[in-house]
Amino acid sequence: MDNVKTAAQLDHRGRTSHEVYTAGFYEGDWDFSVRLLLGKATRGGSDIGEVLATIASIRPKDHEGWFTAWAALGERLAAAAESSAARGHRVSAARAYLRAANYYATAVNALSALDEGTDRLLPVFRAHRACWEGFVANNRWPVERVDIPYEGTTMPGWFFRPDPSDAVRPTLVVNLGS
Repeated sequence: MDNVKTAAQLDHRGRTSHEVYTAGFYEGDWDFSVRLLLGKATRGGSDIGEVLATIASIRPKDHEGWFTAWAALGERLAAAAESSAARGHRVSAARAYLRAANYYATAVNALSALDEGTDRLLPVFRAHRACWEGFVANNRWPVERVDIPYEGTTMPGWFFRPDPSDAVRPTLVVNLGS
């Protein structure tokens, strides 16, 4: 009898909850996205509860539901960030803006599976960038926006200093490939 699994112990794919660590949350790219977001939680780039609550209702291969859930979460957190910023709560604003930017980024990536044009992509991407800029404006580190030359134009970049001093330190350049 100890080996019998009840429906209450199984996830939406009929697996026990501990199997998620080896089998994943979803098959394919969504599993990578969930794990990526969960990995950002330790530095404030996501919240584990928000991520798990969001994926709880998304059925496998429901691409529209995947997009809608992440865009809605980004929108909710962007509103919370704006409210915090308006009240002068910069730490809360920065944290909410960063999470919102990451959730919007997940929504932007989801649009590629929906084979959408730019009509839906641009507003979500712009919301993502506005949240990123909100994070940069409200965080505790000195940040300098830089223009990186690229094929006759520039790409945006951000130089995060560890403190306001001009001390010479090693610099790490991160290019995420997107």
